[in-house]
Order: sequence, then structure tokens, then C-alpha cells
Amino acid sequence: MNSISIEFINASKVYKLPHGGGNFEALKPLNLSIYKGECFGLLGHNGAGKTTILSLLAGINSPTTGDVIVEGLSVTKNTSDTKRMLGVVQQELIADTFFNLPTMLSIQSKLSGFKPDKEWISFLLEKLLLKDHANKTTRELSGGMKRRMMIARALVHKPRILVLDEPTAGVDIQLRKTMWEFIADLHKEGMTIILTTHYLQEAEDFCNRIAIVKNGEIVTLKENRDLLALGGNHKISCIIEVSNVYYWMQKNSDYLSKNSIIVEPIKNVSHSTGNLKISKSYIHGSMSSFLESVDMIHKASQQMEFRVSDIFTESPGLEDVFVKINNGDIRV
Repeated sequence: MNSISIEFINASKVYKLPHGGGNFEALKPLNLSIYKGECFGLLGHNGAGKTTILSLLAGINSPTTGDVIVEGLSVTKNTSDTKRMLGVVQQELIADTFFNLPTMLSIQSKLSGFKPDKEWISFLLEKLLLKDHANKTTRELSGGMKRRMMIARALVHKPRILVLDEPTAGVDIQLRKTMWEFIADLHKEGMTIILTTHYLQEAEDFCNRIAIVKNGEIVTLKENRDLLALGGNHKISCIIEVSNVYYWMQKNSDYLSKNSIIVEPIKNVSHSTGNLKISKSYIHGSMSSFLESVDMIHKASQQMEFRVSDIFTESPGLEDVFVKINNGDIRV
């Protein structure tokens, strides 16, 4: 059995609204275990409760009820000790300072209760592609550089757990890839990672388990592959060009409906001409279902008089599942 790194025990957060406005329940009582060495994803719309969960973990806010346990220690009773076990990358960018990057990281290390390790600081700056900017102050850094500096600052005291709250917001694609390669290396070495992100592909690629938060509570918690399975069947698809979309749809609507063939417009479709995507679902892992769908696309091309120039498969992604759960289309 995997040992537990973090445990929320009936942890909730209620805020009193001003002017006698009553209470706001930001987080309903939460019971959750996160295991050592896993990458755990927290997804949800803005205001869903993700940041509240992380603030209780980091000791920034105290729970109204319950407690959070980090590596066997209570966050409410041993806040200083648990903070040293965590490296937290917050959404907000670091404030401007007049210190260069190595000095700032040395100060952060001391604030965390550790003697600065110059070799480790140099390693972090190199891995996060900040070494060439080491003599700059944070006010001279771009937004993407500040985001990478926040990761370095969170790691400077070599924490056991890394909390990433929107870590790649404002970072370009190439640098995002470099950051994730470094974080993946840390994960392989056994670091426990908690991630919130609006780039759902990052969570899909990286997380072992994913929780979706809605209205202050976790509405689903599953392993990555099980969550993706909620998105529905895979599809065989092809793109066709139609000279008269309106007429073509009217002529073929009965055949499309009878054979459960999905038609979706592809940009710039008008009544006169345009590209359409034709799709047929199949059961993932079933070769017979796959071949039946391919055959159906072929028969449809003959029946509806279109030429198949390219045929490809599509898999349901985390974005599909996330939207369906938040819209109430999937009950879990």
C-alpha cells in the first residue's frame, strides 16, 4: 500500500461575509489522501475551491473544521515544520525586488530555516534557464522568467512536496516544455507534486490521479485513465468538402441518423460550400468495433457521394470530460 504524504481530515473553510451578510462556505468538509511520490491534479473553474484547498495545505489559512496532516504532522499545530516540507508556487507573480536572483534565492533559503546551498541555487537557475539572467533583479525579468523564478524559489530549500498553482501561466510553449521536463525529473526522484492548471493537457499528461472541484467540493476523483474513460468512445473521422452544405445535410440526414454518424462543421462553413468532419464512434480496445466503424465510413462515402482523402482516429481528452462534468452531462 502507498504511504500517505498529505491527508485532509474533515477540513472545511467558511468565511464570514461583511455587514452581517452571513457565511460563505468556500470549502465543504474534505477528506482526501495524497500519496507519497504521486502527482495529484486539482482542476476546477475559478472560484471552485482549488486555491482554498492549497491555502489550507500551505498553512496560509486555518481550516474552520478539521485539519490537514503533512508527513504525519498537523498543519494547524506544527505550521512552521510543515511549511518547511512544502515548496509552493502561487498564482501571483513575485513582487519586484532590488536583489539579483542568487541573492534572492539565498534569502528565501534562510527564511525557510536552511543554510543557502550555492551549488543547488546554481543548478536551479541553470535548469530553469535563468542562469544567463542571474545578475538581473526580479523587476528586470519578463513575466515568464518571474514564473520560473517562483519555481526556483519554491525548490531552494529542497522540499519533499511541490505545490504548483498555475505554474505555466504566461510561459511560452518551448519554455513550458523545459519546465515540465525538469519537474518530471523531480517527480521521478520521488517528490510529491500537487498541480492546479487551466492547461488541461498538462494534467492529462502528467498527473496520476485527478480531482475535479466544483462549488467547494470534490465532485470526482479518479485515476487519469479512468477519468478519461468518462469522455466516451473513441472516433474514426475524416474531413470532406461539400459544395452545398445545406442541401447535402437535408439529403443525407436520415442516413446519418440511422447509422449514428456524427457531422461537425469545420471553420468557414456556409450554406454554399465548406468542410465537414464525419465521425463514427467505436469501442476503444475492440478491433471488431474499430473495423466496423472504418467500414461504415467507407460505405457512407459511397452512399453520400464523398471522397475520403484522410481518415484518422480521435480520443476523448480531459477537456471533454471536464466540460461534461461541470455541465452536469456526466454523473459521477
